[in-house]
Amino acid sequence: MMAARTLPGYSGGGPMDDLIEAAAAGEPPAASPPTAETTAMGFPQRTRLRTAALLAAAALLAAAAAAPGDAAPPPEWFLEHNDFMARDGGVFHTDNSPYRSDAEPWEAYGLAWDKGPSSQTLRGRLFGLRDGEDASTFWEFFVFWHPVEGEAYVYQVGGDGTLGIGVMEPPAADGTQRTEQTFYNLDGSSARIAHVARNHGDTHEARSLSWVDGAWETRRAYVWRPVTSIRGPSPGSPGAGAAAAGGGPAGGPPGRRDAVDCRACSQHGSRPATPGG
Repeated sequence: MMAARTLPGYSGGGPMDDLIEAAAAGEPPAASPPTAETTAMGFPQRTRLRTAALLAAAALLAAAAAAPGDAAPPPEWFLEHNDFMARDGGVFHTDNSPYRSDAEPWEAYGLAWDKGPSSQTLRGRLFGLRDGEDASTFWEFFVFWHPVEGEAYVYQVGGDGTLGIGVMEPPAADGTQRTEQTFYNLDGSSARIAHVARNHGDTHEARSLSWVDGAWETRRAYVWRPVTSIRGPSPGSPGAGAAAAGGGPAGGPPGRRDAVDCRACSQHGSRPATPGG
């Protein structure tokens, strides 16, 4: 379980905040053509089946290890967070114009969330948008309550197999939440990334930080705004309200998570970001 750290200024947590910066470090992942097997959120049928099997196995193991009376139900703040992220279709867009370049061509990023029964789990993905279209997925997220440890866990997986695991803290007095994760790369290296976020009105505000040389360094910030569909006008484009200055989350596409950014990103049939938070 990760220890909370006090950060100066704005602080909180979120699984959808830190995913974008990696896009600037590598070639954009090839987008998979839509098929009849693809769900509204964009998950292939085989991915949904594999994920369901893994989650079911994890749940059974956790239940077997728990002694009677050890379990704690998810708190109200966790259920409310999941309801907020998944409401009205669960799709958010954020303007990427401050960071857009030849290496990072996406004019916006999107998040799509879907909650499980009774709001006790949350599944999502982070994707890039070009010309208002869902161009590629970078990260996939799974948020759940551990009934024995009494913690809200945030898992995310990048297209190259990078795995992020962390805990989302309860909201602070100002409504912000903090999620701190460790990202494990295929070469055996790892990095610590924190996300701070809050749900404000209809928006999800988030930013990310990296642990570098014994201190937290701020990365990017975005403001995620709800939209009615995955495809369509993105923030700042004609027909859509411009994103507020300063934006929201930080991060990069699926791929290796270094102390400062993600590299060698191949996708997020997955995402760079922070789920809840």
